[in-house]
This record gives sequence, structure tokens and C-alpha cells, in this order.
Amino acid sequence: MVERCPNHREQACGHFGRRGWNKGLKTGPRSIEVKRKIAVGVASYSARFPKEKTPLEYSLSRLLTKIGFEFEEQKWLGRCVVDAYDPENGLVWEADGAYWHQDKEKERARDAYLIEHGVSAVIHLSEDDLKGW
Repeated sequence: MVERCPNHREQACGHFGRRGWNKGLKTGPRSIEVKRKIAVGVASYSARFPKEKTPLEYSLSRLLTKIGFEFEEQKWLGRCVVDAYDPENGLVWEADGAYWHQDKEKERARDAYLIEHGVSAVIHLSEDDLKGW
């Protein structure tokens, strides 16, 4: 017998009701080892598909090249991908678009994570700072 949706009283409404879509999956707390394996899997998957640079990232690249910094673009540092990384000085440069960088608390936590993992400083440049480059 096909179970009916408790909300819609239909057999095939597409709604999963109280049982949930993940019935039977383990959703409890994960160990550090499992979290690390997931992070490595996500990082290796992401590394195969480099994203295209945004206009702000192009502007940042032109600015840093003009100034004379040697840097790596779209560099993975731990669990974060940074816009530009200067390994010689340990500097991270971020091109902050207004849409993606609205949550300042999240940005501060990300910066703290990067500094805890060996970055000297995280430099944020806004759209206005990069205008014209």
C-alpha cells in the first residue's frame, strides 16, 4: 500500500510529510575524521572546476600586478578560497562585492580562521576601492 501524504491526502503529491526526505540516513554529530574527509572531498571536487573570475577579481588582479606583488589567484587556504594570496608576505587580498560580503560577522570569523592558520593579514578592498582598475 502506498502511503498517503498527511498534508495533501494524495498518494503522489511530491511532499514527504513528517517522515522527511532523508529517512534512514545518519544525521547525528560527525567526528573530526568524518568532517575532515568531507572537507577534503569538497576541496578536491572544487579544484577540478575552477570558477571564472568576477570583474572585481579582475580589477584586484590588475591592481596587484601594477603594484608589483607576486600572488596566487583563487588559492585554497584550509577550508577557504581566497581571491589573492601573497605567500612571500603571508597576505590575503579579498575583493568584496556588496552582495556576497554583507555578513560582516561571518567575514570577521573567516579572517580570524585565516590568521589562526598562518596568514599575516587579510586585506579587504570594496567595489569602490577597485573602481577604475
